[in-house]
Amino acid sequence: MICDVILRKKAGGFIARAKDYPDVIAEENSREKAIDLIRVHLLDYLTKETELIRKTSIYAPCCGTYLSV
Repeated sequence: MICDVILRKKAGGFIARAKDYPDVIAEENSREKAIDLIRVHLLDYLTKETELIRKTSIYAPCCGTYLSV
């Protein structure tokens, strides 16, 4: 899986945030440690705390069509 990570430098360290998963954040003193920790947090988040629901279609009477959600 490929996930974009937003890495931001702050006073005394780095903050890494998974772009598509805003709840997944890591703060560390070094850039490398922040990147390593975001990998761990992302794996944990995706395997233990979430349920993946595939897209489905529902009928929207207002539009007279099916919408993907």
